[in-house]
Amino acid sequence: MKKQRAKIHKNEDGQALIMVVLAIVVLMGIAALVVDVGILYVEKANMQKAADAAALAGAQDLPANTAIITAENYGALNGAHDTDANLTDDKSKVEVECTKTVPHYFARILGFTETEVSASAIAEKQYVWEGEGLPFINFHESFLEIGTQVEVWDKVSSGYFQSIENFDVINEGVPNNTYFQLHIEDGLQVKNGKVANKKKAIENYYNTHKSTLTPTPYVYIFSLSPKAFDTEKVILQNGSQKNINDLINKSDYVSLKSLVLVKCTFDYYDDKILKLTSVKTYDLGNDDVGYPNLPDYPTDYVGPNGSGSQLIE
Repeated sequence: MKKQRAKIHKNEDGQALIMVVLAIVVLMGIAALVVDVGILYVEKANMQKAADAAALAGAQDLPANTAIITAENYGALNGAHDTDANLTDDKSKVEVECTKTVPHYFARILGFTETEVSASAIAEKQYVWEGEGLPFINFHESFLEIGTQVEVWDKVSSGYFQSIENFDVINEGVPNNTYFQLHIEDGLQVKNGKVANKKKAIENYYNTHKSTLTPTPYVYIFSLSPKAFDTEKVILQNGSQKNINDLINKSDYVSLKSLVLVKCTFDYYDDKILKLTSVKTYDLGNDDVGYPNLPDYPTDYVGPNGSGSQLIE
C-alpha cells in the first residue's frame, strides 16, 4: 500500500512539474507578446518618423537627383538600417521607405530571433508665395504683355504704377536679406505717388535681386487684372465695386479678386528710376470667365527663408 501511495505522489509531482513548465512557457509567450511586440510597435513608429524626415529633407533638393542621397542620409541619421529613396518620373516628388531589423528578446524562446519593420512616406517640394513683393501696383495694361519693360518710379511720378500703403519692410537693416511683406489678406491699400521713405530698402532689395545675378532671382509685383482693365472697375475688399479712376488715396483696399501677380526681372534701380520686365502672370486663383486661364501662383518661388516641403502620403 505504501509503495502504491509513493507511486501516486511521484506521478502527482511529475504532473505538477509539467504544469509548472507549461505555465512558464505560457508566461514567457505572454512576455514575448507584451515586450517584443511593444518594441516592434515603437520601432514601427520610429521608422515612420524616419521616413517622414527623409522624404521631407529629400524634397527640399527637388528636382535635383541629390534628393535621393539627402533622403537616404536622413533615413540613416534617424535610425533606419536601410533607406530606399526614389524620385517620381516628373521629379516632383520623392518616395522613401525606411527599414530596420529589430531583435527579439523573450520571443527567442519560441524560435523568433528578429523582425523587419518598415514605413514609407512621399513628399513634394512646397512653393508658398505669401505676399513677398515690391510695394507697387501696376495700373497700365501693357505691362501684362510678357517681355514689356517699364519704369516703375521716377522723381516726379510713379509712372505706370501706384504705391501700396499696407506693407512691412522685413530685415530693413540687413542689406542682403531685406524684403517687403505685403498684407494681401487685407486687400491692397492704394497710395498715390512714390514710396519715398523706403529708397534704401528698395536699393537693398535690388542688390540681391537684380537681373544680372546668376541665376536670376525674380521679383513679384501686383497689377490690376485684365478684367479690371476691360471693365475699368475693381472689386474692393468690402465687396463693392468702384471705377479705377475714382479710387481714394489711402482709403480704398483693392481685393485680390481684381488683381494678378506679375513675375519680373529687376533690371535697373537708382534713387529716381526703377525698371522691371514682365516674365509671367498669375491670376491668384480668380480664373475670370472669358480670360486666359493663368496659373494661380508661382510654383518656382523660393522666398527669403528658402522653400519648404510637405508630406502627401
